[in-house]
Amino acid sequence: MSDLLKKEEPVLPSLPTTILPAIAELTASLGIPREVLASAEEIEYAWRDLPRELREIPPELRGELMARMCVAVSTGLFDGAMNYAWNAAVLQLRQKIRNFGLPVVARTAQNR
Repeated sequence: MSDLLKKEEPVLPSLPTTILPAIAELTASLGIPREVLASAEEIEYAWRDLPRELREIPPELRGELMARMCVAVSTGLFDGAMNYAWNAAVLQLRQKIRNFGLPVVARTAQNR
């Protein structure tokens, strides 16, 4: 694979050993079953596979919203993680519209 096509996979820290027990303590203190949130196994698998997904995002676009997405994944709040990823994508689309201008976007949309 050429260096131009090779994408850098970020190296994330290990999932902190305090997160999963903290989730259990939180649900217990609220009096709700632990099962209402993602299981420990789901969180561990998602965290393990997250670098592969982040590799597809150019490093210059891995900003604040991507950091928030990672924190949401580490706690099993996958719907929140999707919201952060979505918001980052929308912000990039808005920037592209500003860069190209509305007339170019309108012409592109008409041609489809």
